[in-house]
Amino acid sequence: MLEHFWSSAAYASKQKEAEDKIQAQQMLETYLAWNERNENEIIGAEMKFAFTLNGRSVTGFIDRVERTPVGEYVVLDYKTGYTTESRNSIKQNIQMNVYALAVLDKFGTLPHRASLYYVKHDKMVDYIPTQDLVEEQKRDFQK
Repeated sequence: MLEHFWSSAAYASKQKEAEDKIQAQQMLETYLAWNERNENEIIGAEMKFAFTLNGRSVTGFIDRVERTPVGEYVVLDYKTGYTTESRNSIKQNIQMNVYALAVLDKFGTLPHRASLYYVKHDKMVDYIPTQDLVEEQKRDFQK
């Protein structure tokens, strides 16, 4: 599949292309192994959302929304670069809080977890949104 969709057009160097292709293959293998272990049901990929926040329209797409075996929602955002968020900093991540608000708007409940999955490193950085944290972010959106 990688061979079928791979494009050499953006590469000026064969060496850089070969390095990137090897890295892409490794990330695909990492993703497929992770996905095989994941027990959640995928309920949306590139799930579109639109809601109003403080009189402003907020729209976007969530990479993946899942439902756990007990019915809770999980938001996943895939990252292919280096890990930049930690368990502490992700609480203030605007993107993850917007995704939590989108799930609340669409399904009537906050997600159980909103996570960044750094595929290159097979690392998940989890955020457990709470009403207090989301309300704090809503106030920050007003500024």
